[in-house]
Amino acid sequence: MRCIDLFSGIGGFRIGLEQAFPGAIETVAYCDNNEKAVESYRAAFKSESSKFIVDICDATDQSVAIENFMNSVALRNKVAKRVKAHFPKADLVVGGFPCQPHSLMGNRKGSNDNRGSIVYEIVKLIYILKPRNFIFENVRAFKSVNDGKLHKEFLSLLEEFCGYKLKVYELNASDYGVPQVRRRLFICGSIDSLNALPDEAPVWDKKGCGWATTWHLLEKNVEERYYLSERIKKTILKDQHKGYSRPADINKLIARPLTRTMHKMHRASQDNYYSDDFILGRYSKPLSKVRLNEKADAGRIRRITPKEAFRIQSFPEGIIKKIITSGNSDTQLYMQAGNAVPPMMVKNLAKHILSNE
Repeated sequence: MRCIDLFSGIGGFRIGLEQAFPGAIETVAYCDNNEKAVESYRAAFKSESSKFIVDICDATDQSVAIENFMNSVALRNKVAKRVKAHFPKADLVVGGFPCQPHSLMGNRKGSNDNRGSIVYEIVKLIYILKPRNFIFENVRAFKSVNDGKLHKEFLSLLEEFCGYKLKVYELNASDYGVPQVRRRLFICGSIDSLNALPDEAPVWDKKGCGWATTWHLLEKNVEERYYLSERIKKTILKDQHKGYSRPADINKLIARPLTRTMHKMHRASQDNYYSDDFILGRYSKPLSKVRLNEKADAGRIRRITPKEAFRIQSFPEGIIKKIITSGNSDTQLYMQAGNAVPPMMVKNLAKHILSNE
């Protein structure tokens, strides 16, 4: 399958696809306008043979409104010429389009944010390139932004204007061998009406699964800079803040959702923190819990490291090493990990819907 990796980030989609179909995926193009993420992507993959496009909008001409594109043959031909000059032919288009305009943690402006209106550029691209399949990922809140109108319009355009059969899956990464609660929406399309996409959600293929829990992936010795000072600990461990109340739990075996802003160190009710007595404890498989190490200091609490963040997202060790040594700062690595799609999640979904292609 010739694949275009839109909004490629650090390559979560690409890794998952290559794990699902070893040797059968050719990434012919990748696209991302985040320079630091592209550095990590290039460090992770040998991408010399893949065409790089900085921004989908350069190809689709964002100044052409979707209504005008739909109603004018001349405009469609004009945009098609630009798209085909940028993007090669492909059997599959994938990508996690920007979630900040839709996320409950974002501005919730949806299509009123330039990043939110990117869905119309996706429609133009799909209409022109006509891949056999596509898979797009976003936060569940995409369904409700703009009172649900943007989500419904996006699906309608893909189905009625572009001519695809659609299936929308709401999946949680923790159901697919990823030690993290990460609920996401996957919009999948097939142009082949004879090969309908399955109604049911994919089942976890436990072959080659990732880490059983966060305890299994935490490093025993890390630099002191990852530990919380006594001063900041008081803030991090607060249950209440500005009228907002939520338990500041630490040592979670299944991590909270990693976020793009976790480098800012949010409270323990939002981010993931671990104490030495947990890290140095012993895991009981029958009890599915950690026996705390009474000799370790329970008061020594730290944030997860960038390497652990990538592990929580189910990135392979070899890829993690390449990304971490790419020259990006910890801040950039945290942002990239928090923004990524878990490869294990993609692997299971891709095998579920593309195995008969």
